[in-house]
Amino acid sequence: MPTHPHNGFTLVELVMAILLISIVSVTVLPRFFVTSPFEQRAMVDDVTNALRYAQKLAIATNCQTQFQASTASYQVMTTATCNTGNFDHDVMHPTTNELGFQQQLNGVTMTAQPAFITFYPSGKVSSNGTENATIAIAGQTIEIDQTTGFIRAL
Repeated sequence: MPTHPHNGFTLVELVMAILLISIVSVTVLPRFFVTSPFEQRAMVDDVTNALRYAQKLAIATNCQTQFQASTASYQVMTTATCNTGNFDHDVMHPTTNELGFQQQLNGVTMTAQPAFITFYPSGKVSSNGTENATIAIAGQTIEIDQTTGFIRAL
């Protein structure tokens, strides 16, 4: 009886390979496409840097600046006459040198207490009577000490 060489896979081997690949794809692949924790941490870093920029701008220009927050965006503003009037003038973006320093939040909600945080030329912050200003983004908190102006992400 002649023997034939084994030229392929059996049906059982193919079904097992497909089953194994499908189990791995169902459990592992969604982790590559979910970037929510990374986006949340990046947004906390962005907001912290925007707060620090607003504070440093107030110190450097000797004019008040204001960080204005909503649930879906933030922006840094200043007044037309340095320390009096409404905060209705855009500041220059530090990296693009374009007028307007603002950011839209995508898929992340922000809660600021208070919504308008004013930095004085001394670097201190006015948070409308509360002890410290706080901003919460997806379970992480940014705190601004009212007496020193120290900004820290907790």
